[in-house]
Amino acid sequence: PASTGNGGLDALTVSGLTARTTYYLRVGSLNHGSALHYSQTMLSTSTLAGLVSGLSFTEVFETSATVNWTGVPSQGYELQASTASDFSAITASSNTASTSVSYTGLVSNQLYHARAAALNQAGAATSFTATSSTATLVVAPSPSALAVSTRTSTSFGAAWTRGALAAGTLYQAQASNSSAFDSSVLSSVTANAYADFTGLDSGTTYFVRVQALSLNPPNPDGPFLSAASGSTLAQVPGPAAVPFPEVFFTSAAVSWVALAPAPSSCAAQGYLVELSASSDFSSMAYSIRVPSGVSVATATGLAYATTYYARVGSLNWQGLPAYRVIGSTLTRTPPLVSGTVTGSGLSLALPSAFPQFTSVSLYVPSGAFPVGTVVSAVAEMGMSLSGASSNEARIVPFDDVSLQISAGGLQPASPVRLTLVYDPARVPPGQDEDLLHLLRYDPAASRWTLVPSQTDARSRTLTAFLSHLSLFAPFFVSPGSDLSAAQAWPQPWELGDPASAYWSTSLHFAGLPGGARVRLFTVTGELVWDGTADPSGLIDWDGKTRFGGKTASGTYYAVIESSGDRLVRRVVLIR
Repeated sequence: PASTGNGGLDALTVSGLTARTTYYLRVGSLNHGSALHYSQTMLSTSTLAGLVSGLSFTEVFETSATVNWTGVPSQGYELQASTASDFSAITASSNTASTSVSYTGLVSNQLYHARAAALNQAGAATSFTATSSTATLVVAPSPSALAVSTRTSTSFGAAWTRGALAAGTLYQAQASNSSAFDSSVLSSVTANAYADFTGLDSGTTYFVRVQALSLNPPNPDGPFLSAASGSTLAQVPGPAAVPFPEVFFTSAAVSWVALAPAPSSCAAQGYLVELSASSDFSSMAYSIRVPSGVSVATATGLAYATTYYARVGSLNWQGLPAYRVIGSTLTRTPPLVSGTVTGSGLSLALPSAFPQFTSVSLYVPSGAFPVGTVVSAVAEMGMSLSGASSNEARIVPFDDVSLQISAGGLQPASPVRLTLVYDPARVPPGQDEDLLHLLRYDPAASRWTLVPSQTDARSRTLTAFLSHLSLFAPFFVSPGSDLSAAQAWPQPWELGDPASAYWSTSLHFAGLPGGARVRLFTVTGELVWDGTADPSGLIDWDGKTRFGGKTASGTYYAVIESSGDRLVRRVVLIR
């Protein structure tokens, strides 16, 4: 017990007490006779516990850590953790009887501070000890998020996400043309979640990897996130002196300067040619890929009297384009005719457009299109067909005349008949009008394909049956000199389904010598049909027997004979 006399005072400080001990206090007053009279009120309090010491972090990992300290006699301890050194914001707080606390769910590469205080019997804390700090270990950025973000002909970039890493983490990104990162390694340290590398070779594969750098240098930097890879773009194709060498009614030729074939970093894997009615190329009117080395492409199926913008992209090995905007051009306004299909079909006569042809007419039979369909025919004049090729026969154009026929994107359910009456005086010298046929342009293959057609030299008429509306042109077709170039298509021939890629009104034989004989047999040797190639070396089989009946689905053998040579081809018919 302690006792003191302090006349005139109303406060008292008592020292030399024992820590973590409850003390009671009473106050008495003295009269003139020194008699002591105590108050009826009794006060009590507990002294605080002692200060803890030896606070430290142990078992620190990427998202967890343990804090230990040296204990003193107490009723327990209060531990506080914070990412702020002044503990202005408390990340976590724990009351425990132990001298160790483990925290999980921490952020990787984050600096954490900890402090502890002992509690007395009343749960009051002593002063907090001096703090201890540590940074959690470093993980890789999000393992599913490293991806190529940007690329040009000379730059390449990648982006990632922070994942479990702390805000403010620095990253080291590396790029190399080697997946082992053992040559030409470029490095970039950034606080962003992306990095761009410049001054690279065009058309070259680069690999990018990234790691997080430790905020606490004693801790090692994080592991590298697996590399993303991709190719820089090829160099942009060069501008041609004449970007649009030919412009017609529904087609236009686009020209550029092709890239050199070597070295590979300067070459293109091909070109993407695109035309749009919008200057921002938000929608495409025409698009086609052409091989490397090609420097001109003809866009077809365009609208007449319309401004088109063109661009050409050189393709890298991933098929990604580096564009050059070629410019714009206005298609011409052509002679044209259109009509609406009725229940009885439609007949169209094209205004005089070609001096080579005195009459052009189109007949759409009933049922070929739904009633109300608008069918149009547009004459193309001046479109250069020199160099035109077909993988079915050797062809020579009948001057530079062609015809674009369309039905609003629809294709006929039954063949449409096209009749052209030609002027024999316009037949080029050295050409035989008996070899005149109609061909259709296939933009996907950049080639012309034969259409079932025939020429009547007496009436000067070329008649063709169109099962697919597109761009058409008359050509002189040369026969084969022997059977080595003989072809039969489509194969298999799916006669019953107009929607099939193998559908056709006839089975075509081409590349034959004029007058070659073609006989079809069943697998048992029964003769089905017998025909003779025209002077162009062409002949069509309509799928009927020599007696006019329908042949059944199945396999047949075509025996082709000419000048003592014989060739046997198997053909398949599907109805």
